[in-house]
Amino acid sequence: MNKPERKPQSRSIGAIPRSITILKFKKINGEFLNDDERKALKNFECYKTKILDSSTNDYELKKNFNHINKLANRHNYQEFLKVKYQI
Repeated sequence: MNKPERKPQSRSIGAIPRSITILKFKKINGEFLNDDERKALKNFECYKTKILDSSTNDYELKKNFNHINKLANRHNYQEFLKVKYQI
């Protein structure tokens, strides 16, 4: 009995989000950041401070810290241009 041929899943490099983490590396390396990228970084830093400062115990702090890191690594920086993240 012949098994159906599996097609390999393709993952294009273009699908990788331009995350806050990537923007931080660009800034550290002295690369140009456009206005939206700078604003997203600023919004992210303010949001991060607000969330971490709201932690009332070590468990909450660790949970919030992990959440912030996931946001910075996995989401496109444009997420942080939304109204809910604005200063």
